[in-house]
Amino acid sequence: MARQSIQLVGVMLAVLCCGCFRENVWEGDAESDSGTSTVETGSGTDSESSTTGDSGSATGATETDSGAGNQADSSTVTVRDSDSEGDSQTTGDSGTGADTGSDSTQEWGTETDDVETESESDTAPDTNTECEGVDFQTDAENCGGCNKDCLTNDELWPDYGDVVPENIRSATCNAGHCQVAECDSGFKDDPIFPYPDCELYIKQVTSGGTHTCTLFSNNTVKCWGGNTFGQLGRNLVGEDFTSTPGLVTGLSIAPGESIVAISSGRYHNCVLISDNTVQCWGNNGNFQLGRDTGEDSFSRIPAEVDGLDLPAEVNIVSLTTGFYISCAVLSNSTIQCWGDSVDGMLGRDGSTYTPGYVEGLPPADNGTIVQAATGYGHSCILLSDGTVECWGLNSRGQLNRDSLYATWELTTVNGISPESFDIGDFTLAVGGSHNCVLFSNNTVQCWGSNTSGQLGWDTVEDQSYEPGGVVGLALDAGVSIVSLSIEASHSCALLSDGSAQCWGRNNEGQLGRNTGDEWTHLPPGKVTGLDGVRIMNLSLGNQYTCAVVTDGTVWCWGDNKKGQLGWDTGTDDYSSVPTLVQNLF
Repeated sequence: MARQSIQLVGVMLAVLCCGCFRENVWEGDAESDSGTSTVETGSGTDSESSTTGDSGSATGATETDSGAGNQADSSTVTVRDSDSEGDSQTTGDSGTGADTGSDSTQEWGTETDDVETESESDTAPDTNTECEGVDFQTDAENCGGCNKDCLTNDELWPDYGDVVPENIRSATCNAGHCQVAECDSGFKDDPIFPYPDCELYIKQVTSGGTHTCTLFSNNTVKCWGGNTFGQLGRNLVGEDFTSTPGLVTGLSIAPGESIVAISSGRYHNCVLISDNTVQCWGNNGNFQLGRDTGEDSFSRIPAEVDGLDLPAEVNIVSLTTGFYISCAVLSNSTIQCWGDSVDGMLGRDGSTYTPGYVEGLPPADNGTIVQAATGYGHSCILLSDGTVECWGLNSRGQLNRDSLYATWELTTVNGISPESFDIGDFTLAVGGSHNCVLFSNNTVQCWGSNTSGQLGWDTVEDQSYEPGGVVGLALDAGVSIVSLSIEASHSCALLSDGSAQCWGRNNEGQLGRNTGDEWTHLPPGKVTGLDGVRIMNLSLGNQYTCAVVTDGTVWCWGDNKKGQLGWDTGTDDYSSVPTLVQNLF
């Protein structure tokens, strides 16, 4: 509480002395999310082959819809669709035959018998010479060529060591990619080898203050952790939290429609539906659900946000939620927000549950919105021309203003222009009261609150409105930073090798490593305890962290006082060791 040009998926954003309360709460307690948009691509291939040999099954049409999400400070979901149709005839007693132009069939763990093949293929080279130096592991155009039937042998899967996961042993060519023909429910797609829709998989994980939710491929949502404001979407009799994931009840999805993305604020959640509607549940003390709940300050039942004003031909591309507000980014590069506008959080004057436009946005032809993210009391957007604009609370310099007053007027952040670094694109992340940008040269700069070292500097300054570089990120040769996820008191970077490095506060083990007595202002260090898997996405909550890994499971570490790690830690109320979220599927 992730890097794409159009991002769909974005975490987080009653007191008499509002200023005192907000200043006291955000330290180590607030979170944010940023949404990213959906990318959809489709491809289809038809092939015919006739094969005789050790093969006993044939894959027909396969449809894949997979996505990955980072909701912590940020939430990401990407949807990729590929359809493949093929006809094949196979004779034999074991193995797997796929609809492809390949001239080879291989059975895992056994030797193949002699195979007689009649095949029509334009992709498989005729000689071994043509196969030398060909990249079969990452280049989809070579899938199935040179007798490499999707790399079903361990020497071609170096990331997995000596033990190849069961779910990738039946990999076969489909639409130019290696995909798993047979897999158990719940397997997630790999960044290099996309898996097909295996009945059920996680599209996105997002974390709030003390709760976490997962969006599944079958349009269901499961949540666990704190439930004080009904943010789990179900009634827990006699308890206000649970470590057991459970279904959110009351979501209304029309036939043919689907849930595109989910975003979690501090104590509430919102989902974006494919029909351009938004449904929210949880805390509504500041109208962040987008509806009037009367005397009740919260609701366990999801309901549609009232009053979203969508012009013709305009769609909602992403959501971002914070402590007191929720926002929807529209395809015409405008933003509508609702909730509490004290400290200028809505980008306009006045608090209301009715969505309204953020004022002062530049014309779309001057720079479209690439990312939008919301923190404890402020929001920022990244524009396609490389500028960052922020508004709201500025108690720690998070708006890049020298003076610490709040404003609903947009402020252009200085000192992070791509031209000044002679590099290209960058990615924005918003935390409780600090922000970070990731540049394409693998450098990270942050500004705002630094009370727990969340800026990653080698100083102990409490705050800074001027951006400064994160110190100590150690990258191996050829490894790059894929995305950033930041929260109120800690920050994390996801690397291209599937590892993660985190820095800041570690009082509850949220950095994923045991640092002994040290608990704040810690330099970047690798998350330990996730051997043999690659992290796909990170989601940061208040003093805890969750990750989706390559086999489609979710692992969490850090604070567990409200069961937000998804497992019972017994007498311990935290864990620095990542542990599998139980009972999720």
